[in-house]
Amino acid sequence: MLGSAIDEIRPEAVGTRVTRVDVAENGAHVNAVILCGGEPEPARRQGGRPRIGKYVSKQPVLHGIDDTERHRAGARGSLRFRDRAPSSPAALAKAGVKFAFYSGAITAPKDILKAAKKSIDAGLSPDAAIRAFTLTPAEIFGVADRLGSIETGKIANLVVADGDIFDEKTKIKFVFVDGRKFTIREPEKPKDPPKGDLTGKWKFSYTTPEGPEESTVDLIMASDGSLSGTLSSTRGNANIISGYLSADKFSFTINIPIEGSPSDVLFTGTFDGTSVKGSISVQGLDIEFTGTRPGVHQISAGGAQ
Repeated sequence: MLGSAIDEIRPEAVGTRVTRVDVAENGAHVNAVILCGGEPEPARRQGGRPRIGKYVSKQPVLHGIDDTERHRAGARGSLRFRDRAPSSPAALAKAGVKFAFYSGAITAPKDILKAAKKSIDAGLSPDAAIRAFTLTPAEIFGVADRLGSIETGKIANLVVADGDIFDEKTKIKFVFVDGRKFTIREPEKPKDPPKGDLTGKWKFSYTTPEGPEESTVDLIMASDGSLSGTLSSTRGNANIISGYLSADKFSFTINIPIEGSPSDVLFTGTFDGTSVKGSISVQGLDIEFTGTRPGVHQISAGGAQ
């Protein structure tokens, strides 16, 4: 029965499978959480009957905040799904459904608040949006006695900003993790306009003390040269914390666990339009790397490569 319960907790469950989730939850004695996103209409009606009320007091909802971006094309009705997705949180809040946000396919941390702002613009109150990031998820996962709000006796995980957290001009000044204060420093800004565009997938090759390694780097470059994206390797996946391309010189930083300890890794180098090269600085080591776009062939003095 537990297997069937887990099998039913999927995005489709907000439609015709809500009743089956109810049955699976009751039979398996588990606390179900409905994973969903997009417009709330499938959850509201089944056979012409309202549906949200059936699970308002039972199953909370984890809403994929990236759904407006993921459903660009493909399935029938995806355009309607994309257009109405930002209004889902407001509809859930109005119906009294407990819901929390999850990042889904978003890779750049700065895009999470931008996605939440779309829901606020579509009718969700800012206070409800903050709760969907803080206290509600803590309640859903059973840790609200320790996390989720500023109260005596709870773990001091705090973010201090100089304005409305959903305003793009607002700056994060401090972050407290379990009571430890971390100062947020602004990433270095490009000094010169970028020469070219680093956007796209790259294959980086380098040799560490353990031997040859490769990483896949998926970069997104803004018009001012600032960089975001992800890096994937056998050591794990990481988001780019900060980065830029200034003229033909670039730099970006990631943080990955090395020997069990989180470590900043700095990539710096030059870009010639089709390839990159430079050095990786990590834990006192400097490692040279080269990078190419997969499928792009280069011509050297010695012939084709």
